Formats: sequence, C-alpha cells, structure tokens
Amino acid sequence: MLTHLSRTSLLFAAILLAAGSPSWADTEAETTAPEAAPAVEEKATEVEEAPAAEEAEPAPAVEDVAEDAIVDLFEAREAGQIEVKFIAKSDHEGRILITNKLPHGVKVRMPEAFVGDPVVAQFGGGGGMGGGGGGFGGGGGGGNQSVGGGGGGMGGGGMGGGGGVFSVAPERITKIEVPLLCLDHGKKDPSSSKPYNLRPVDPSSDRPEVIELLKAFGKGQLQHNAAQAAAWHLNNDLSWQELAAKLTGTRRNISRSPYFSRFELQAAYAYANEAARLASEAEVTTPGDTYESK
Repeated sequence: MLTHLSRTSLLFAAILLAAGSPSWADTEAETTAPEAAPAVEEKATEVEEAPAAEEAEPAPAVEDVAEDAIVDLFEAREAGQIEVKFIAKSDHEGRILITNKLPHGVKVRMPEAFVGDPVVAQFGGGGGMGGGGGGFGGGGGGGNQSVGGGGGGMGGGGMGGGGGVFSVAPERITKIEVPLLCLDHGKKDPSSSKPYNLRPVDPSSDRPEVIELLKAFGKGQLQHNAAQAAAWHLNNDLSWQELAAKLTGTRRNISRSPYFSRFELQAAYAYANEAARLASEAEVTTPGDTYESK
C-alpha cells in the first residue's frame, strides 16, 4: 500500500506529464507546417522571376495627305490612311467599305480592275488569286470562286486616269456597291458569309485579256451574263461549246434551262476577242505595276 507521500508524488508526476505532452492538433500542425512552407516559397519565387510584360510598340504614324487629296485605294490602304473591307455578296454583286482614318476628308480613286480572293484559299501559296498556281483563280480544289470587277465607271469620274473617285468624310465609312464576275468555274458561288480579301490585279501572273475584260466591265460597258461567259472562257479555258451546253440548277432539278442565251454567247465571243486584242496591242498600266502584252 502506497503511503500518502507516494500518492502525492505520483499525482504530481502525472500532472507534469500531461502538461508536457502535445495535443493532436499540435502534432498535426507540427507535421504539416514544414511541408506547406516550400509551396509558399515557390510561389514567391515564381512571382519574382516572372518576366516583365513587354511594352506595347507604338502604332506607326499614319502618313497624312492634303485635305481632299486624291489617293489610290490600295496605296492609301497600305499607308494606313484608310481601311478597306470587301464583301462578296453574291455571284453578281459585292460591297467595298472604306473607312477614312485621317482627321479630314479624302478622295479615294477606285482601281480600274480589282480581284477578290476567298481568304481560306490563300493559304495554298503559289501566287495569283486564291493562292493557286498563278493568275486569276486558284485552279482546282474546293472553296468559293474568286471574283473580279472594276471601278472605272463609279464615283465622280476618273480625274486624270484610273477608276472613279469617291469622297470619304473624316473617320466615316463609305459603302460602295460593285458588280462582280466569277473567275473560278466549277467552284461555289461567292457568299457574304465567307471572308474575302481585295487586291489589285497582278500583271505578272493575271491574264492580260482578263484584266482588259474587268476594266471594261467596271466601266459599265458590258452586259453581265455575256461578260461572265467571256470571263470563264478567257480565265478557265472553257470552250464556247461547253458554255453553250451549261445548264442552270443542278442534276437534281427536273427542269433546267440553258445558262447563257445565244445572244449572250454571241456578245461574249465579241467581248473576249476585243479583250484579247487590247491585251495584245497595248501596254497596260496599273497603280505601281505595268505589263507589256506579248
């Protein structure tokens, strides 16, 4: 039997032992705290080592021109004086939207001939319209047709050559409706839902006789359907027999009519011959480029 003193000593030792033992919470804290610390240090290191954001380069200054000066559509676009958006609405018509980026009005001269490429087709490389093998159109493959037109008969007159001239107010958008010809027979018709890029004709790759046809068409000198037949003959090498046999609609249609009338094909034949004559006799000059017909 323990004495009173022994009981007191044991009780005192138990109290000291209980006071010196860590709790479950203290043990867990001591165990997890060292593991959490490195994560915090890594975050701090990442923040310190993160590269500073590069300062945005200032936008290039837009070269100003005299108020109401006449500028070429493509040259002014290249200089940043205007923005140009092209919408191929259908196989007959398109729209050019010109935004004046200058603080004053400017007069924009339309090109005598221009082409519109479907943007998707441009990734094929190789030059020419649509990124194909050169010249108008992209050759084989799917996608939408390239288109062409001209602005010589629009606006306030040629003002010494070139296409028509439009006045564009400062920081405003001018909409210009333009007639179009399709240049890739066998491909889908143009659609306003498909993005297109507007560019000048390229004398080094585009067929000279097609350029002459687009210039005359842009001046309003040609009937549309006849000009379309001439364009497919000159650019896609369709024979007159093939054009005469072309029908409207698709094979699913029960009733199909000739795509071109006899009168339209006769006119197309004359258009094509005249375009070929002009291309073979004249040295044609376009903004920034020239070609000499061979």
